[in-house]
Amino acid sequence: MSRYYVDHPTYDVYVGWDDPLETFLLSVVKPAPNNHSEDEEVFSAGFTPKEITTVGGLQKVCSRYQVEMPQDLVERLGEDLDNGEGPTPLQSWARRFF
Repeated sequence: MSRYYVDHPTYDVYVGWDDPLETFLLSVVKPAPNNHSEDEEVFSAGFTPKEITTVGGLQKVCSRYQVEMPQDLVERLGEDLDNGEGPTPLQSWARRFF
């Protein structure tokens, strides 16, 4: 699994590749205004098997929140996909229950 921070003026944004689920993921979080409250998740995607299977698909989902990934990150995510080994037999078996 990979996870990368994407600079954004309003949100904390994380993208990555989840090899066992065979999907790219996106997490958009509004930081807490102070230490006495918790961050608020605004949006997340890619937490079900094969939900976002291409870097282009991830870029499309990111565009909903005006998140633009730098080209080097787009390339790293493509490498993560290319170098992925997919789920193990046990992970494939367990995915049937979710």
